[in-house]
Amino acid sequence: MVALANSAKPDLILMTGDYVAYHFPFRGRPSLPALTNGLRALSAPMGVYAALGNHDNGFGTAAIRHALEAAGITVLDDQSTIVMHNGVPIHLIGFKDAYWSQPDVAAALSRSEEHTSELQSQSTISYAVFCLKKK
Repeated sequence: MVALANSAKPDLILMTGDYVAYHFPFRGRPSLPALTNGLRALSAPMGVYAALGNHDNGFGTAAIRHALEAAGITVLDDQSTIVMHNGVPIHLIGFKDAYWSQPDVAAALSRSEEHTSELQSQSTISYAVFCLKKK
């Protein structure tokens, strides 16, 4: 999957959670070093970002976060950041999983709001919005 993602030469990679199977007692506990090593090769000029999913909460968010960050992936957990693409700011916002916890929308949007007035003077502000689609 990593090779396939990299072969598309993406500008930005956004990962939406569930990096481990929730029902691990039936299949054995997932290997976090394998997760880190498997994802370490993901590459995009604007970065690789992740949010955590409900299965990650069931496993342990601190452990999953550590594994992703060890692979060089930025985890946005009720946080936001701004990346630039051709001089246009794109706000990336990651929320906590709503199944296991209560997302703090104000905290997640705080950085975005801090810079909104500053960025409004620079052309257009773009927001990255992501959703999963079932086939």
